Amino acid sequence: MKILIIVDSFWPAVAYGGPTTVALQHARALVKAGYDVTVATSNVDKLLPSPAFMSARSDVVDGVKVHYFPSSILRPIGISPRWGALYSRTLIQWLKAHVNDFDIIHQHFSRSLLSLSAVRTIQAFHVPLVLQTHGMLDKRGGFRTVLDTALTTRILERASAVLVLQERERKLVQAIAPRANTILLPNGIDASAVVVKWMQPKSKPRALFIGRLHPRKRPQDFIEMAKLLKARDLNMEYRLIGPDEGMLSEVQAKINEYNLSSDAKWVGPLLHEEVYRELAQAQVYILPSVDEPFPMSVLEALAVGVPTVVTTNTGISDWLSAYSAAEVVPPRCPEALANAVRKIVDDPAYARQISELGQKFVTERLSLERIIEQLESIYREVAYHERFASKH
Repeated sequence: MKILIIVDSFWPAVAYGGPTTVALQHARALVKAGYDVTVATSNVDKLLPSPAFMSARSDVVDGVKVHYFPSSILRPIGISPRWGALYSRTLIQWLKAHVNDFDIIHQHFSRSLLSLSAVRTIQAFHVPLVLQTHGMLDKRGGFRTVLDTALTTRILERASAVLVLQERERKLVQAIAPRANTILLPNGIDASAVVVKWMQPKSKPRALFIGRLHPRKRPQDFIEMAKLLKARDLNMEYRLIGPDEGMLSEVQAKINEYNLSSDAKWVGPLLHEEVYRELAQAQVYILPSVDEPFPMSVLEALAVGVPTVVTTNTGISDWLSAYSAAEVVPPRCPEALANAVRKIVDDPAYARQISELGQKFVTERLSLERIIEQLESIYREVAYHERFASKH
């Protein structure tokens, strides 16, 4: 089976967050399973504070054929760049010429101009199309509602399948497209491939934030937490890893205001291998996000074994609580974050316990092997139905 994966940006770019990571994981695993996999993507490396692009080229990444197409951000001068304005005319032209070369097309879908244009091109042909939305259709109102009425609803309902992370996202998608064929497919992780493991650092404790500096991720709560812990005489390092998406100036202002410049540091985006090394050297990982659909950074932290703190506002919070695999605290509450971190730092036996339970959770519930088996089953089913429909 020949599979085409379309995603707005792809490794080694890290600015797109979860969809890029998931697309890379799927592509690698499908190649190992014997499939012929191609990825079509933009050559965007990052958007903020200003757009940066990789070379437009074709490459092979772990057996996956990747085409990085020249792209641009269509926007008025002076307006901050956003993923919605990403476009690649060359990618769309390539799709028109090559859509029928593939048995299945799997697109990581958002309301970006590139994503919408790609789907419209594909749906002009009779090729099975699987869309995966990653919680990116959660916001509605204003122009989004107009766009959904004019275009997105029809796109979702014409897709062979729409993959959603959990029941909450299924309801969001069905609110836009009631007749969409939604199928649950959680994110997964290959814990066996994580060669760096947490060893309960003996030196100065270090707390990590990994994610885009975006309002939804609440990096300001991480700094507020650091302020509280310093006031309680906890000598700790605080590192923020990830690209700036509008919150860096506020974060830096708080660091300066609270006299944390010697304790807290924004590192910027790192490659996955570097992120894993950071996790292995940390005492605790904290994600203060709100409305987080299915955070890949949490799965990575749990796979490494670092004790983890999240809010009740993630798509896996209930699972984590059921497994006692992480500290789960109320959102927008730096005090609760500080209490959870202090509990982990002050009790090494407890830290080791949730480390082990976190690893057990990702191995038993979210192994990549199990997720890929589900994905293969979905591919086979939609390919069969498409062939059947074409004959009738």
